[in-house]
Amino acid sequence: MSVKPTRTTVISVATATTLLVAGAAAATIGTSYRHVTIEVDGVSRDVSGFFTTAGDALNTAGVSVGAHDLVAPAADQTVSNGDTVVVRTATPYDVTVDGSQTVAWSTASTASGILSALPAQTSSMAADRSFVRAEMPLGEGGETVHVVADGTTTDVVASADEGTSAILEKAGVTASPIDRVTLENSGGETTVRVARVVRGKSSTTTEIPFETEEREDPEAEEGTEKVVQEGVAGSEVTESYQETIDGNVTVTAVLTTTRTEPTTHIVSKGTKEKKKAEDPKETPASSSDSSSSDSSSSGSSSGGSAASGPLLPSANPAETPRPTRETATMACTSSPCRHGSPWAVPACLPTPRRRNRPCVRACSSSAPVGASGAAPTSSALSNVTLAPAMLLF
Repeated sequence: MSVKPTRTTVISVATATTLLVAGAAAATIGTSYRHVTIEVDGVSRDVSGFFTTAGDALNTAGVSVGAHDLVAPAADQTVSNGDTVVVRTATPYDVTVDGSQTVAWSTASTASGILSALPAQTSSMAADRSFVRAEMPLGEGGETVHVVADGTTTDVVASADEGTSAILEKAGVTASPIDRVTLENSGGETTVRVARVVRGKSSTTTEIPFETEEREDPEAEEGTEKVVQEGVAGSEVTESYQETIDGNVTVTAVLTTTRTEPTTHIVSKGTKEKKKAEDPKETPASSSDSSSSDSSSSGSSSGGSAASGPLLPSANPAETPRPTRETATMACTSSPCRHGSPWAVPACLPTPRRRNRPCVRACSSSAPVGASGAAPTSSALSNVTLAPAMLLF
């Protein structure tokens, strides 16, 4: 026998069921509402809302997270009421890893922490020397830092929160704003290296050699030279902007170039043919040759006697009377010497050189010697005619 529920019973059961479902929903909603703390790079704030994961909490707080940022707990993990979500923003740094330049993202708070996290044997980066904010500390404190500057290495112990400027001051090194300061990590050792940078203008001068030009001069004798124009070397002056790092040129830009042309060296060379110089021995011999025939005929008519005229003295110079100026002059100019005779004594055989003393000219008038030009014999000397000549000094 079935019992049919009354209307009142049905309404009571429905009401109880509705209250049960509403209570369960209310309980679920109550547990989804949470209060968490969000810390971003050391700055904290409280966030409340209906969320279950760390990512939802960050979205509720309006915090954007990059791909390289650090989030703890992870964005997909559930957070409870009262939890803290930590965010560390990653910063890109230009670093050199084993000689190659690259970009490294890091959330480290110290410079040595950035380099030590890189998977490399040696790494380096520009040291932080900010003038508008606090410098990044070199380490956590207690590390030994090698400071290299101007060829000298100084070791100092870094304290917590000390930046590059404080480390350089400890080492007694001063770096100008344009000097390059790098932080290096090699095998766990930290080194601060200072490279001196010099910028300014430089000037270089290059000498331009002059050319030599030769000109022919038909009015000057062959073999003679004369400098018409002295040569002067030119120059080229280059002014440049230059940057050097520890003495090594890294940047060069030409600003101006000034050129001075060289002056040509001009030499004049004579091309006129030289005149042949007359032999002083040939002139009197030629004049004597023209009168030799007359003297020979005159000598023959007189029978070989030297006393027939004033110009033919005795064969013995000691018996020859002292000639006058006129007779001596005539004797020198009209001597019967023949140029080109087989044998001829020099044109003038001087006596001791005194003023107005005669000299003796000896010639062969009959050329008794053969064509061989051998020296005359004593018999040939009998045909020698001596004539006095005046020595005028």
